[in-house]
Amino acid sequence: MKKFFSNIKPRTFKILTVIFCGIGDLIIVAYLWDLFSDYGLFEKALKLGFPGQREFLDEEFKHQLFQVNLNSLKIMLVLYFLFHIFHYICFFLNKKFAYIYLKIMVWVAGPGIILMGLSYTGKGNLIQHLLLPQGLLYLFVGMGMLYFPYKKLGAIKLA
Repeated sequence: MKKFFSNIKPRTFKILTVIFCGIGDLIIVAYLWDLFSDYGLFEKALKLGFPGQREFLDEEFKHQLFQVNLNSLKIMLVLYFLFHIFHYICFFLNKKFAYIYLKIMVWVAGPGIILMGLSYTGKGNLIQHLLLPQGLLYLFVGMGMLYFPYKKLGAIKLA
């Protein structure tokens, strides 16, 4: 790996980092949407949460509650995206807090996403099968951050 990273420029590494992490964001958002926008799962959660109060949970109320759940999920995922876009821009501008945030993110998310991906081996949908390769991309970025410490990376002009 050291030989590979010695052949790329810090600017190229920054671009790869943002692309790979951005792809990861898309996969994670799609995974969370796929998981939590399932009405069947929502009904199971309601039954667990309100075991003795089924008479209050008519179909119209459950549907409205599900819509509130979906709207909350949409807001959360948009905020997640905006938060990460902010950090990617700051990473390009060589802000140390963004470098540290991304370094922690890839070293925590990499193994976690790999384990999630392994749990879906042989089953699941396309999004779930993309988790394992995405975890490897996170670890690739993490290894690159070991080779390119903060001081070695310069700011990239956005305009």
